[in-house]
This record gives sequence, structure tokens and C-alpha cells, in this order.
Amino acid sequence: MPILTNFSRQSCKIDNTTGESPVTPPSLCEKASSPLQRCQGVKNTPVDIEGFIKQEVNIKTMCQITQQLKKIGTGGYGSAYRHGDYVIKVPNDEISFDTDLWSSPLRTARYLNEFNGENHARAALTLDKKEVLVSTFINGEDVDDQEYVEQLLNEKGFMIYDPEQPGNMKKDSEGKYWLIDADLVVHNPESRRLSAATFYLESAMLISSKNDIQEITREINQLKMTLPVGKENETLKELKEEKKSAEDLSARLAATQRSRSKTITENYNYSLLSAQNSEQNSAA
Repeated sequence: MPILTNFSRQSCKIDNTTGESPVTPPSLCEKASSPLQRCQGVKNTPVDIEGFIKQEVNIKTMCQITQQLKKIGTGGYGSAYRHGDYVIKVPNDEISFDTDLWSSPLRTARYLNEFNGENHARAALTLDKKEVLVSTFINGEDVDDQEYVEQLLNEKGFMIYDPEQPGNMKKDSEGKYWLIDADLVVHNPESRRLSAATFYLESAMLISSKNDIQEITREINQLKMTLPVGKENETLKELKEEKKSAEDLSARLAATQRSRSKTITENYNYSLLSAQNSEQNSAA
């Protein structure tokens, strides 16, 4: 699986007259004039999340978001920063959302809304035109039961490629389940036409899993040479477990792609055409 490297964030621009960082505008919650308008405890409507984006995201640079807000988590594709009742997810490097179609805020917001409700998440632009994902903050506990996570997603027509990772789903105090991270979530093959983003994701993961198997196999063989015949240690056991997981994932991906080879071919041709069109537009 492709893992993106963190980029070195530059310091925010300092006001030369005061020597201080730019002042953060009052938040949407602070501006609210009535209890019904306040962020705390409000049921989301399009006006709520879109108003938050307009007044809190569109007027901030990426630098201000990462420097002034509290980071609450980091994953392979982005870092999450809390702002009141919302979370702003920024890419781990400045182009990751562009290069990895499956982590695009437009795509992940659509998946989050399909599972959680239509007003849970939105793609947004910062003041310096960086694309971020804005979603509702869910105060709850991580759902660590891998099989249950897969079951809940399957009931709504989804499947996930990293169910073992904590933080993909949360359970709130009322017992409701929320999808939090949709980067590696796709529709079930039976429930949709394969998208270009899913094609690229599954293809990249299949190549990566095969490479992992080869690398782990080399490590196992090297370690065996240092151990007495027939003996194992904890490191060898862990490597064998990692290899088994990589083999299971590779077999699952291969079977999924074989079952819909015609659709993959159609989408691959579509992706090539889209890429060619993008190059032509850029050249123009």
C-alpha cells in the first residue's frame, strides 16, 4: 500500500509590525447569536457545515490550520485537526490528494455522507487553494472489532481494505456507529460500477502486497539462517503473521479483480482517456 511521506511545514508568515502570527478570526461558534445557532450539540444541516467552511476554512491558509489548530490524529494519507464541532483533514504532503485519487476529499466526503448522512462531510478549499476534507467531529470510542466493522460496512454496500486499523469507525455515547476514515473504503463489487479511483487503489495495493510478500520472505529466510534448525523466536513468528496477512490481502484483491476483469478494462481505458484529456487541457 502506498504510504505518503510527511512534508515539512513552513512557519506561518509573521506580521512584521507586531512580530506576532496573524490573528485568528472569531470562530463560527463564537459568532452565534442564539443557542440554536451555536455549534455545540447542533444537528448538522447544509447551512451549518457550509457556513463553517465559509467562515473558518476558506479564510485560512493551510499553514494557519496546521499551526493554530489541535492535531487529533495522523494516518497514511492525511492529518486531522479539530476546530470546535468539526475536523479538518489535510494531506500529508501538498500533492497527495491529487496523486492518490482514492484519498481525494471529494471522494471520501461522498463515502462518509453515504454512510453517516448527507451533511456529515464536505470537500473544501483553504485561502491558498489547498484542498482539505471537513467533517463533523464524533466524540466516541474506536470500534476495534475487525469483523464487526466489515459487517457494518457491508450492510450499507461497502467494503474496506484496512479493517484492522483503529479509528476507521467510532461508536458514540448513544450507540450509533460512524464511519470516520474512508480512504480505503470502496463499494461492494456487486453494488456499483468500478470507479477509476477504486481501480487505481486496488491495483496499487495488489502490487504493494506482492512486494511485501517478497520482502518478508527474504527476511524470514535470512533469519532462519541464524537460528537452530526447527527453532523459532518472536521475530520469526511476527514475520510469518505479516506474510500471512499480505498473502490474504493479495489473494482477496486478485480474486476481486478477476471477478470483474471486463469492468476493470473499461475503467482502465476510461482512466487513460481522462489522463490524456487532462494533459491536453494542461497544455492548452
